[in-house]
Amino acid sequence: MGQRYHPNSIQFQILKNGVWERVETSGHGWCWDYDIPPGVPCELDVDLGAFNEQNTPQTCRVIFNWDKYPSEPFVLDWKADRKAGKFLAAKKAFVDRLRARFLKSGFRPELLKGDEFPRQIGKEMIARVTKTGQVGAWFGLQGGDLEVETRLFWNGDVFLEFSCLNDDREGYSGTLQWNPESMNRALLQKLRKTDGEAFPEHSDEHDRVNGLIMRINPEYPIIPGTVEYEVQPFIMFLGLTLPKDRVFAEPLKDECAKVFDAAMDYLEGCLAK
Repeated sequence: MGQRYHPNSIQFQILKNGVWERVETSGHGWCWDYDIPPGVPCELDVDLGAFNEQNTPQTCRVIFNWDKYPSEPFVLDWKADRKAGKFLAAKKAFVDRLRARFLKSGFRPELLKGDEFPRQIGKEMIARVTKTGQVGAWFGLQGGDLEVETRLFWNGDVFLEFSCLNDDREGYSGTLQWNPESMNRALLQKLRKTDGEAFPEHSDEHDRVNGLIMRINPEYPIIPGTVEYEVQPFIMFLGLTLPKDRVFAEPLKDECAKVFDAAMDYLEGCLAK
């Protein structure tokens, strides 16, 4: 993006007793090669999440191309930053940026207020689903609060991940990802017809209905959230896993379509345009 790059093949290190020790991390996914002309200033955008929070300051560095180009050492002092209010300020700044992207996406302003944003949007979508027929009632079996995590991708996309799961991983979880530049009702109406699907999952081991999948993924089989530098107009995934100690009747195709429509109708209703 311009002269900003999202680098791969990064090594993260912490200085301990005068020796640089490597922090174990995994790769970032796909990557491409770019030729950078000499004399052109560039910016490398690096996520420092590989460094886990510590009670004492840590001297750190990152190395690009695995071991060839080390950065200058820098100090991470989580305790001092938290005491100085930097964590709280960063959280507020993130929520402000998140609201701005929702607003740019066309979401009605009244939905973006309060401390429950954007959790309330996910809760309301699930609430609409639970009121919809036989399959919707399955979602109502799951207790507990809905947990929502949000990310702002480097490419401008908004990414929401929400879940309501018990200790046995039973319940529902899902993701929403979209780009504010392309998000609108017309897009949702088109994609729900051309790329939307809802179908029951089956357990091969117990020969029973195991859950439900609802999704819109024009670039399928790309998994939402795994490629954050490719712009996605809109992707949705919602998966439900039913309790293993109960038997559920095979739902009709229309019953699956009803819950899909309930979720999409709610999302369309969130948009002002």
